[in-house]
Order: sequence, then C-alpha cells, then structure tokens
Amino acid sequence: MPLLERIDASGRVLEAVELGDGPAYLGRLGECAITITDDPQISRRHCAVAPVDGRWVLHDLKSRNGTFVGKHRVEAVKLRDQGVFRLGSTHVRFVERATVAAAPGAGEEEDEVFDVAVLVEGEAETADAAAAAAPRAATAPATARKVANAYGADSIQSLAKIGNDPGFRLDQMGLLNARSQVVHGEEGGGGSDSLMVLQMMLYGAARCHATDLHLEPGQADANLRMRIDGAMITVCDLPADLYKRIASLCKVLSDIDISQRAIVQEGHFSVRTPSRSIDYRVSFTPVMHGQKMVLRVLDKTLAPQTLESLGAPPGIISSLSAASEVSTGLMTVCGPTGSGKTTTLYAVLRGIDAGLRNVITIEDPIEYELEGVTQIPVDTERGHGFSALLRSCLRQDPDVIVLGEIRDQDTAVTAMQAATTGHLVLSTIHANDAIGTIFRLLDLGVEPYLVASTLNLVLAQRLVRTLCPHCKAPVELTAPDLARLGLESPPEDPVLGPVGCARCFATGYRGRTGVHELMTASDAIRDVVMAKPNIAQLKAAAREAGLVTLRERARELILAGETGIDEAHRVVGLI
Repeated sequence: MPLLERIDASGRVLEAVELGDGPAYLGRLGECAITITDDPQISRRHCAVAPVDGRWVLHDLKSRNGTFVGKHRVEAVKLRDQGVFRLGSTHVRFVERATVAAAPGAGEEEDEVFDVAVLVEGEAETADAAAAAAPRAATAPATARKVANAYGADSIQSLAKIGNDPGFRLDQMGLLNARSQVVHGEEGGGGSDSLMVLQMMLYGAARCHATDLHLEPGQADANLRMRIDGAMITVCDLPADLYKRIASLCKVLSDIDISQRAIVQEGHFSVRTPSRSIDYRVSFTPVMHGQKMVLRVLDKTLAPQTLESLGAPPGIISSLSAASEVSTGLMTVCGPTGSGKTTTLYAVLRGIDAGLRNVITIEDPIEYELEGVTQIPVDTERGHGFSALLRSCLRQDPDVIVLGEIRDQDTAVTAMQAATTGHLVLSTIHANDAIGTIFRLLDLGVEPYLVASTLNLVLAQRLVRTLCPHCKAPVELTAPDLARLGLESPPEDPVLGPVGCARCFATGYRGRTGVHELMTASDAIRDVVMAKPNIAQLKAAAREAGLVTLRERARELILAGETGIDEAHRVVGLI
C-alpha cells in the first residue's frame, strides 16, 4: 500500500503511515493518521489524502494557513510517487512504489512529481530552508512540453479534452477581429504556435465555462489562469516569448496599438463557430515584467435566458415577473462584484415585450446585445456618464429604463425622479443585502419620501458553487458546522460535502447557483423608511413582509445537498 512519510529538510523519514482504503487525515487532532502537535500553523484537521478514481488526491480542508505544493497554495492536487507537500513547516512525502527515493535537497532539480488539479491564490512560499524539500516542475524545451497543464496533462493539446463538449470542434473556430473581419477562418489549416495556443486556450475556456482568462508575465514564464465557477484555477505556465506573441496576436485582433506596452489598453474580438459566436473583451495592464492580459468571455449561451433559469425559488421568480410588468417604480438588484446582478437584469429584460414597450439600457460596458432594446454605452471621456445619459434618455420617450449601476447622488436622484414620472427603472447597486440597499440610497442623498414612494422591489443575491453530482458525499458535522447551520443536533438526512473527482477537476464543485433575498416594498416598510429608520426597525418590517435572508436561503441549499457548508459560509457568512 502507499505510504505518507513525514520528512525533514534532508529527506530523512521521521514518521511513516500506510494508507488504507479511506482518507488519511493530517492535523493536530490525535485521531489523525499523522498527528502534528509541535507546529502552531497546523489546523485540527488540516488536510487529507484520499483515493479518487484510482488516484491519490491531496485535499486541503479549509485550513487556516493552507496546504502547499512547491510555492503554490492548493485546494486539491493529484499526487505522484515521491511528491512532497507542506503544511505549516511540516513536509510530507507520498510514496506509491516500493522503492523510496530521497527527497530533493536544496538546489537540486527533479522531474515533475505532481499533477496540480486545483490551485488557489495564496501567499508565496515563506518557509525556511526546509522548503527545499518541496518539488518543482521542470520545463522541457519541446513545444509540446512547454505547457505543463494543470489538469494532469502533458501538453496544451489536452485542453481539448477537459470539461464538457461546447457544441463545436476546435477546428471549427474562426477568429474575427474588432471590425468583424475573419482573420483565421474555420478549417484554417493550422498556423503559428501562438495562434494554435490561443485557439486552444479559448476552446478550453469554452469547455470549462470559464468567465475570464488571466495571463500574467513573470521573469521567465507567463502564468495562465482561468476563472471557473468564480474561483481562480491555475492552468499552466507559458514560455515568455510565446506569451509575447500571443499578446501581440490579441492586440492585432482587437485593433490595439502593439507598439505601446506601458499603458492600459482595451479592445475586443470574437470567435465564430457553427453553433454561435463568442465575444472576448481584452484588457492589458502594465505590470513588473510586461503587460498582464485578461480576456473576459462573453458567451450568451452561458447566461440565464429566462427568469426561470436563474435557479431562484418560484415565489421570487413570480415576484420579479410581476414587478417587471408594472409601468412605474424602481427595481434594484444588489450584491458585490461578480454576484450575477447584471445577469439577473438581463433575464428580467428578456421577459419584457420590447415590441410593446420602449426599453432603453445604459451600460458600462454593453456585454450582450438584446434584440429590440436600445442599448447606450457609457463614455466618461466624452462626458457621457450614467447621470448625463439618463437625463438624455428621458427625452427618448422610454417606458423601461435599465441603469447598469447607481453609483452617485446625481444618478440616484435622477433615477428616482424618473421612477415617479411614469417610467419603470431597473438598476443594480453595491450593497450587502436588501435592507442595506435602502440605507445605501439614503446615504447617497436621496430623500426618504422618494425612496419610500418609488421602491417596488429589492433583490439581493450571491453565487455559490454547487457540489459535483458525481462525487459529493456525506460529511461528519462538527460543532462549528452545526452552529453555522443553526442546529443543535445533526439532521436526519446526511449533509453532503465536496470530495473531488476527474469531472470537477478535483474541486468537489461543478457549476454555480444563486442565493437570493427578496424584499418587496410593503406599506409598513414605506412607513418605516419615511421615518428615517434604524436597522432593527427596517428588519422587523421586512420580516413582517415575508423576508427570507441570504443566510437562511444558503442553509436551505446546504440541507438540500446543493452546496457545501464551507462554500456557503465563504459567500454569505453563516454566522
């Protein structure tokens, strides 16, 4: 059977434990397979090594200080024979074969000994000389070995196999520049290595439903990461010269000046496939070793097309639908950046008959084109901000006005006045919850009577990752877990948690769903707002109107087996 060996900086074995059929825990608790009591950086149950689909996978158990492979902080990683990982200042070696080789010492090189499944952003390696025992990935000179794929792949070509079928093949992707001119058509017959790698990156992003691609240059390599289900996933390292060619190619596609490298630059291009077109918004920012490039993926097929596809409870769906049918008032969606506010507004808009009503949107920037809707982009350099464009569009005989965001007093007051004069106004605002939205509007200088008379509905939302249906499993609830769930004893049905498998890149999660909090403006709420309320008064009035909080919705999802306790706590804060 495989072994876990606790080793010192020279590779000398201090303790060895044989692995069984189940997970082996490492931490401060005496019940752990490897108990570490002399390191204050170790959590009670810090990490675990468990068999997954015939491979041994290291899982960090949401430890306080993280689990590291080399300089990378990891959530889950497939282990290979002789792979070394670190928790605190303690190094552990995984031994799968009978012959045990010494761990690499300081200054030594070795072949790649682990497949990174999931890396999370974390602090750089800060341990002392003992860190020399951690493995490092070697980079081979051949083109196929230059890209060490993080999903256990040997080359960039494996990006064509991860995730799900996007509905088109790699050779069916045609690149279009910012003027919609074909630069490299379908069945284009190959091309340069930079073109091949760019197409493979975009194809891999489509297969994993990535929303962003980050390429950041370093001293020798450029790091490629993707944002999948809201989490940053490290994919691979690209040679610096290859990254420069890819960046130049993206600039040409986006009509960006390739001679400028010390300024912020933005543009866009697209990919055409037999089934659909995918747009990409490109951003370049100067960093220490060149320009960092971020590609935002704008794939219409990934966004919810209807209210029903938002994943909200039926009661919330019917309330949103009813609120979109009225002719006057304000509907707001609140939440932090990346919580899906704009996506929800688009879903509401698609339910409005643009043939019968004049719908105008003011957006920064316009992400998706909507048929029959007048969409106006914000251009602050020309003085076309939200407030100025809002006053202008009021002279365009609108029925429905969609504001991308209420950011300042002028915009807030103008939006409220529009909502009182026969217009339905939909907007987003940065606030933590539905009650916080009212205080945010008051803080922006809107008179209480305007808020009370115009506000129809506030929807607060977050996005949590959903448990992978292929590997989720029951978890043992601890006292803190019960406190987060608001329970005194475990429920009758088991609570499920993440495990990790090949289908979810060993994260234990696959996809996301919404957590929603809806507050409709009742007469009691309006009376409280008029009286310049405090939080307790407003919360009591909202409760009376049927408010179910984000925390309560998140607990419902946990008990239904949709998401994990730690994930829900990370997003909404269960305590």
